[in-house]
Amino acid sequence: MENWFVINKLMILIYISYRLVNINVSYSANMLQVVLFLLFFVVLNMSKAIVQGRRYKLMFVFISVLELLFCCFFIDLAFIFLIPINIFELILHRLKWRYIFFVLALSTFLLNMNSLAEFIIISGLNFTGFYFVLNKENRINKLLKANESLKEKNNELTVDLDNQILFKHQIIYTSQLEERNKIAQEIHDKLGHSISGSLMQLEAAKLIMDIDSIKSKDIIGNTINVLRDGMESIRNTLKNIKPDQEQLGINKIKLLVKEFKNNGQINVGLFHSDNLDRISFLEWKVIYENIKEALTNIFKYSKAKNVKVDIKVLNKLIKIEIKDDGQGCNKIIKGLGLSGIEERTMNLNGKLIIDGSNGFSVIVLLPIESE
Repeated sequence: MENWFVINKLMILIYISYRLVNINVSYSANMLQVVLFLLFFVVLNMSKAIVQGRRYKLMFVFISVLELLFCCFFIDLAFIFLIPINIFELILHRLKWRYIFFVLALSTFLLNMNSLAEFIIISGLNFTGFYFVLNKENRINKLLKANESLKEKNNELTVDLDNQILFKHQIIYTSQLEERNKIAQEIHDKLGHSISGSLMQLEAAKLIMDIDSIKSKDIIGNTINVLRDGMESIRNTLKNIKPDQEQLGINKIKLLVKEFKNNGQINVGLFHSDNLDRISFLEWKVIYENIKEALTNIFKYSKAKNVKVDIKVLNKLIKIEIKDDGQGCNKIIKGLGLSGIEERTMNLNGKLIIDGSNGFSVIVLLPIESE
């Protein structure tokens, strides 16, 4: 807005200079006075552009209007053409409208019919330009405020997300500590007492071995039974703690899919059958690595928006299909990624099927180990 005022004032000054030099007016004026007052007007506006603060800027604009009114009465009526642009500048600084209309009305009474037409045209052009520039600036300010508001909300959401992540990690860490404490307590309660009692029994058997071998053998036999029970208790504890093989495998793949969706901004759907317990640990490892490699290739080359990952356990086969809706390819070249998938599949006597005709799909077939 500041630049618009400067450009308009410069154009009007050029017009006033042209009018004073080329148009024969009905009065005589000292040209030196005209030049001095024009220079004074320029200095006022340069000072306004330099100073900071709304109050000081308003003061310079108000002095400019007073100078122009003085020039209109005592120097030349041509100065009146600069009044509208300064009036609009006062409007920008929220001066009361009744004062502005009073100045404009007063200006029109000073003009003859020919000058009045020019005054109305210049005022109308200035008002039109001022209206559109002010409207545009208000829209820009609203957008800037909205942008700042969105930035603040985004920062708040980021902080909340960070806090939630920290809270989640804290819960996981606390759960791990509680689980470790539970395991340690069970081992101490069950195995610790068994071993302590067994050591005392063995020490007693050692002392009486030469004196009473039969009783010593009985003590050793009881100790063996106590240790066997303790060993069985440890097995049961570990069995309860250790997750099922299929749960560990499918949860790792779920985590992989979730990370890929967050990082790659591609919608990934994971589907699987219920009888996943027939998949061995080694097969889960191969399935995980193959899905990971296939998703990486999709992110790099396919330009897909949707990906389907399907794990099916059939009678004799495990079928893993990774299919996207991307651009596909007519000629399939096996790079390091696809070669790695094929090698891992063949190590388990499986088969790899690749199709690039409709999107891109990778199908891995693994034979199920005999049960």
